[in-house]
Amino acid sequence: MMSKNSEFRLYPFIEKSLSEFGWDKRNPLRHSDGQVFTQNEALHDNRLKALLGDSRPEYIVKVNDDVFWVIEAKAEASDLKLAVAEAKDIYADKLNKGASVRCLFATGVAGSDNSTHFVETYYLSKKRGWQRVQINSIDTTGFISRDQARAIIDSDSPNIENQEIGEELFIKKANTINLILHNGAINKRNRARVIASLLLALANDQSFTISDDPTTLIEDINTRVRALLRSYGKANFAPEIAISLPPSKDNHKKNRNAIVGCIQALKSINIKSAINSGADLLGQFYEIFLKYANDSAEIGIVLTPRHITKFAARVTNVSASDFIFDPTCGTGGFLVSALDRVKKTSPSLVDKFKKSHIVGIEQDAEVVGLALVNMIFRGDGNSNIHEGNCLDNVFVRGGGGEIEKMTVKSFHQKQDNGVKLVPFPKRFYDFCFA
Repeated sequence: MMSKNSEFRLYPFIEKSLSEFGWDKRNPLRHSDGQVFTQNEALHDNRLKALLGDSRPEYIVKVNDDVFWVIEAKAEASDLKLAVAEAKDIYADKLNKGASVRCLFATGVAGSDNSTHFVETYYLSKKRGWQRVQINSIDTTGFISRDQARAIIDSDSPNIENQEIGEELFIKKANTINLILHNGAINKRNRARVIASLLLALANDQSFTISDDPTTLIEDINTRVRALLRSYGKANFAPEIAISLPPSKDNHKKNRNAIVGCIQALKSINIKSAINSGADLLGQFYEIFLKYANDSAEIGIVLTPRHITKFAARVTNVSASDFIFDPTCGTGGFLVSALDRVKKTSPSLVDKFKKSHIVGIEQDAEVVGLALVNMIFRGDGNSNIHEGNCLDNVFVRGGGGEIEKMTVKSFHQKQDNGVKLVPFPKRFYDFCFA
């Protein structure tokens, strides 16, 4: 009889994840395009059986003719390190003792649907041994694609840069998350807030413990969000991003399950790595919500398509010496595109650029939260995202490059009192007040 906490319960998650990242789940011995061996199937491959003996991991993935990837699973989240150790030190080690095959990837999987699944993948570098696989310099929390595996092998580096989520997978996940939130009785108008909160909670710790108690889980998420915002000097945004349980206790469990489902979906596509790329994924998330869940005409929000923001950054030839101001920044699409261009063209100057050369203002509190997450995930310690009406406020730049928002009235009062203020940027100031 199968035990309640058997690792067999993780098999559907592993197989679904591999399939989502483009791996062919069929047996390589029976199908020429197949790439995935289950436990027993692996022992029918003469090369693998000769090296493994009677032992075998949960799955062995065929990356190419002589390179393999082992996946070991454990039922309890607390056993993740054990799963990783067995994948590397037992199964991969046995395979690497042979002359005809190489096992260059090892993954440990642990957890459950109720507590989310935890995934750690390692690459065996020729020079540095086993190292955690990273995308855009961020540890992965989900699986990787065949192309990503090949890129890692070709460079002999566990980190691959400039990686974005495939559009098909992203749209699928965004729609899944939207459905999860809908089934969790989370109001359509609050879905952007929930995503912003979950991403901030995951920002510094993608493996925090998921409480079984709905109230404790919500409090834990909000505490993490407040702490992170406080570290960036944005504590005043915490109330705008904070999430809460539904008024009816009958919906508390349903709400908790939705939160857990969203966290799992975000982790499975390596969301932190993806946001650290040049794509405004949060804008795309919100577009999905607008398209399928919200009355966009009622809300009055239209987000600029990502290809337009990238085009604008390119044709204006944004450089590290420019100052970028978006008076209606939405989720920060233009700011992200400008930052990404400078990151690629002047990487040594990007820290100064993102600290004092980009500013955005947005009056919708829900969308401000997403813009703030966009900037924080890109390491913007200053996070010059402000909530308000662009026509009611003025931005001024101090002698040290710092930027301050003030009302039009305060601006003129200080000017009248002889205080020298430098508008940011001047042409926007002239447009508003000339």
